[in-house]
Amino acid sequence: MCQHIIVHHNNGKIVECETQFDLIREMPNGLDTWDDPFIGNSCLCVVDSQCTAILNGYICTSYDENNIYDPFNKHYYPIL
Repeated sequence: MCQHIIVHHNNGKIVECETQFDLIREMPNGLDTWDDPFIGNSCLCVVDSQCTAILNGYICTSYDENNIYDPFNKHYYPIL
């Protein structure tokens, strides 16, 4: 099962990304992938979630907004 990335924006907007296309719309500085080309409708397995978060000014964690461990998703929170 592929993990999704949930982006928590500064303005309070929360977006769940299931595909590379979903994520690139939320990440203005692009995605960092594991040597694979961008395939918009593909899952996020080839995305280096930690590097992509840092590249776009976010931190990546497996904890949701209530600080509960979420094994099924990665969460991006803006770096303050």
